[in-house]
Order: sequence, then structure tokens, then C-alpha cells
Amino acid sequence: MNPLVSVLIPVYQVEAYLPRCLDSLLAQTYRPLEVLMVDDGSTDQSVAAAQPYLQQAAVPMSLELSPHQGVSHSRQRLVERAQGEYCFFLDSDDYLDPQTIEVLVRTAQQKGADYGPV
Repeated sequence: MNPLVSVLIPVYQVEAYLPRCLDSLLAQTYRPLEVLMVDDGSTDQSVAAAQPYLQQAAVPMSLELSPHQGVSHSRQRLVERAQGEYCFFLDSDDYLDPQTIEVLVRTAQQKGADYGPV
């Protein structure tokens, strides 16, 4: 059985980049995934850019809204909410090759990396 991977994304002022980031996650060859985001008080349209993905995603996806407290606070909230055996931090202005998570999980399993609930 494949372990759940929690993809953790802090969001702040990235309306122009977030769709590409989320598209790259939905194109991943690995399942199961969960995608967790915390918006750190964005004043642009980052939340609006995430909405279509939240409603139509093929994987569990959530967005928590927070007043601006900085990326460290967002990351801490994401870790607290993660349910996966593995966590993968992804910046909201980045994107992944479709096999990124599959390769990382396979490598972790081959090398006997520890995993477990966060």
C-alpha cells in the first residue's frame, strides 16, 4: 500500500503562480496525496485562484485562511494539520515534474527511511 503524502503549501501574494503550482500537483503520478494550504493574509486574489481547485480536485485539498503572521506560522499550521506518513513542503510559486513525489517516495522506501504520523 502506498503511504499518504501531505503536500504543504504556504500561500501569500501568489495569485499569478498558484494555478501552475496546483496543476503540477494534480498531474502527479503518485497517489494517495493530500494538499494542504494556509493563506497568510494575502491581499491579492490568491484565495480566488485556489477556489476552482478546492472544488474540483481529484485529491483531498484544503485552504485555511489566516491573518498575516508570516511563513513560519503558516508552515507550523500545515504540519499540525498533516495526516500523511510523509510531508512535502512546496512553495506556492514553484511547480513539480509529474513524477517528483513518486520518485521521492520510492527512494525513501528503497533506502528504508523512517516515516509515520506527523
